[in-house]
Amino acid sequence: MAGSFFRLIFLISLFFCPQMGMKAQEVMLEMDSHNSVITKKAGLNHKSFGYLFFDYEVYAFKSATDLDVVAFKSRNFSIGYKRIFRLTDIYSVGGSLSFLNDSYTIRQGASKTFPASQTHESERVLTYNLSGEFYNRFILKKDYDHLGIYFDLGVYGSFAAGSRHLMFDTVTDPGLQGKTQELKVKGLKYIEPFTGGLSFRLGLNRIAVVVHHRLSNWLKPSYGFAQPPKTSVGLELSIY
Repeated sequence: MAGSFFRLIFLISLFFCPQMGMKAQEVMLEMDSHNSVITKKAGLNHKSFGYLFFDYEVYAFKSATDLDVVAFKSRNFSIGYKRIFRLTDIYSVGGSLSFLNDSYTIRQGASKTFPASQTHESERVLTYNLSGEFYNRFILKKDYDHLGIYFDLGVYGSFAAGSRHLMFDTVTDPGLQGKTQELKVKGLKYIEPFTGGLSFRLGLNRIAVVVHHRLSNWLKPSYGFAQPPKTSVGLELSIY
């Protein structure tokens, strides 16, 4: 009798153990499926989220008709806040507000004409801007804990809240303390107060390659100056 009882228990266990394993696999599969879709209403890379960013770009490309500036030493950087609104799993719209510093290092030489023919040890013209951007974001690879791989195409506009013309020269008078002298001119009349253009961005999580192309004039055409380079390229760091 005891042997028959144990054989019955063994047969029952053979029948129920696979069923229990299959049930456990169904629960795990359901959990994985649940986690693989967007279910939260807010948070990183869900329906709506925001984050800080820092952007540094250089003007590396110029044509023969552009203002004669020093490539790579002419640059811009910005810091600000972005907000993303997801419309589908692969498409979102976004906007940003930022502080933007735009700066061109003027090449010194006999042919120098901007903003005057006088030469210096070094010379820069820059603006301090409040900038806004609206863009379309296309998700190339989804990652719900990070930004994933994405491509942005947008437009931007900037308002020049301040402008500076900085001139640096070596001090030769031994009676003066220090080795360099800086002359600063504020409120430049030949700077356009509003500029705008196109923006492109290809990102992987926290790092993105960024290109901005200005469509408007940076200098007022009425002054007769050549325009500085329009295209800047650099990197953006997302902080979240």
